[in-house]
Amino acid sequence: YEKYFQLPNSEVISISHGDIRDCRKKKKFSSERLRLSYLGPQGEAKGFFLLQAALDEWWKTNKQFCLNVYFTPIKPSPYMKPYGRYTYADLETIFDNTDLVIVPSVWQETFGYVVLEALSCGVPVLISGNVGAKDILAPGAGIVIEDLTAEKLCRVLKNITSEQLAGMNNVILE
Repeated sequence: YEKYFQLPNSEVISISHGDIRDCRKKKKFSSERLRLSYLGPQGEAKGFFLLQAALDEWWKTNKQFCLNVYFTPIKPSPYMKPYGRYTYADLETIFDNTDLVIVPSVWQETFGYVVLEALSCGVPVLISGNVGAKDILAPGAGIVIEDLTAEKLCRVLKNITSEQLAGMNNVILE
């Protein structure tokens, strides 16, 4: 808020909810297949279509990844694995099967629990600079892309290695 408003008095308030618990664990990352997850809705504001455009481009040269989505896509791409709606009880299993959570919001967001939930399970995140949760991301625990475009996202994803993800996981564990 301070970026956009002059506030006479301000205070830091912790953001969480009772269903988030610390279940961080050491993860193993394969160099053979990258498991991405997107837990938002299918829509422009949350960046799903931007993500799909980036991954469609990457799919032309690399078929060693999948994207788990938790809705039924209108026009699914071949790398997508659609699942039904999830509950908080499902999150640990979802994150056990995820190497990187992507939160590519196009619109400005005040926070967003998905980043906090992923980190609470030791999963690295890749987020746009529009996601307010970037403020809690420890250096090295994930990737923030300012002024996100499909081209930038595709370029960053092409260069992610299993060693890099393991390093992010270690930062989250610390």
